[in-house]
Amino acid sequence: MLPNAGQGACQAFEDGYILARWLEAEKDPCEALSTFRRVRMPRVHAVQNRSALNARAKRLPTAEERKAAFREAGMAAASAMDWILAYDPVAQWNVSGSTPDALSN
Repeated sequence: MLPNAGQGACQAFEDGYILARWLEAEKDPCEALSTFRRVRMPRVHAVQNRSALNARAKRLPTAEERKAAFREAGMAAASAMDWILAYDPVAQWNVSGSTPDALSN
């Protein structure tokens, strides 16, 4: 996890909690790990993609270029990271995370 979205530790806490829930919910540890991976990967990849976008934009030479990079990706608004911050792993541990279209690649 790149450090450019401030989510490395948060993702680790989420992973630990959600993995524990799947290990408790499934009798077969292999099935629990497989399901954990299927459920977590969309969110983890989207957070990584957001972090990579932040890294690329922050390295552009001018403020105008940085703003344009965020606008082009549909992530310019102050609320563009709300989908990360609003996620509730306790309530959503068994649901694949939804992500902004700009990050779902």
